[in-house]
Amino acid sequence: MKKIAPFVAATLLTASVCAALVPEVSGVSFSQPSGTRLVTIRYTLTGGPAIVTVDIRTNGVSIGAANFANVEGDVNRKVTGDTEHVITWRPDRSWPNLEISGGVDAVVSAWSLDAPPDYMVAELDGSGALRYYTCAEALPGGLLSNRVYRTTSLVMRRIHAKGIPWTMRGGNYPHTVILTNDYYIGVFEITQGQYLTANNGSYWASSFFTYGPDRDLRPVDNVSYGNLRDYDGHYWPDPPGNILGTMGALTGLAIDLPSEAQWEFAARAGYAEGRWGDGSGISGNDTDANLDRLGRYRNSTGITAFYNVDPKATAATPAVDGGTAIVGSYAPNDWGLYDMCGNVREWVLDGWDNNDVVKNFGGAVNIDPNSENHGKTLNGSSSYTRVLKGGGWEDVASTCRPSWRGQRLQSNPDKDVGFRVVCPVVVP
Repeated sequence: MKKIAPFVAATLLTASVCAALVPEVSGVSFSQPSGTRLVTIRYTLTGGPAIVTVDIRTNGVSIGAANFANVEGDVNRKVTGDTEHVITWRPDRSWPNLEISGGVDAVVSAWSLDAPPDYMVAELDGSGALRYYTCAEALPGGLLSNRVYRTTSLVMRRIHAKGIPWTMRGGNYPHTVILTNDYYIGVFEITQGQYLTANNGSYWASSFFTYGPDRDLRPVDNVSYGNLRDYDGHYWPDPPGNILGTMGALTGLAIDLPSEAQWEFAARAGYAEGRWGDGSGISGNDTDANLDRLGRYRNSTGITAFYNVDPKATAATPAVDGGTAIVGSYAPNDWGLYDMCGNVREWVLDGWDNNDVVKNFGGAVNIDPNSENHGKTLNGSSSYTRVLKGGGWEDVASTCRPSWRGQRLQSNPDKDVGFRVVCPVVVP
């Protein structure tokens, strides 16, 4: 391997301007001893703790996050201690088309805990390990290539929503919404693999509906709101029983369903009514060529999946058209979120009310979903019917648009109903 000729740089990223101390990186060094393939980057962090990331550049230009996604050590996580820290990198394992122009440098960045990077990966193994990345390309092994991101880990995307006015449809009553905080939302719908990892390999009584190749990569379906948040008298956020509380306990995060406003803001990806989340136009009721790129729905061309309600089955019988797709099979929206339209309808926190009531909500986020207020809608009335968003594989194209809102009794599962999760932008 060609020895890298380095020069050194450091940078600081922080959104905390009011605190007495802010995270600061200094003393960055970049070395590769002669005869070795290991690059060592050293730095000192003060004013921490902080999330630390690194960028590798040649001639002042990043080599691309995918080419150094295998960095290890005190990087892509919360780092503490006013001491020297170490990052290691094996360029021969991740930079296949190594091209050096003007030397190589490392830019080490410190992110304050109230303004972490856009991507967070949480482990479902109970370790509480959290990793942070500046972009999807920085995830080791690749977001769609590494199965762990859809089976044993949660990949969350930060949604920059705080203080941004936007128009939410609320049925047929457009109204202005201003969310009060940013939040992390799942890049994928929760899969059968993730559910089984969090639940020690156990199924709920009704099991999953779609069975087929790579079923662990297909979304959870046939799930009720009660399965998720108040199973067997154990209300969110307290495990055991409810899977959202269990995921929260395993990750150390306040994992929950999104509110309807959080879900729709993320699905729109900054676009107004009449657009899909990639900016393309919504043009049809039953079929839509633009939706064909973004998600599975009733009239998707060439769809084939297997379903079987027996979780112990070793083969899918019979093979039929229909059922869910592997999450991530279609293109993401412009904020990197997959299957926001189609595949499975997704539960959100909000209780269902008629559209004239929704009109008066004014975009308020759902009430604090604790056991005391459990089962309440935004206006404080009791509700056993919950909102569904996004449409599913049995639905026509118009049902999959971001503004569509459906309803279902919270105790009733269905073969095309699943969920994705959110959590606050808080670094534990």
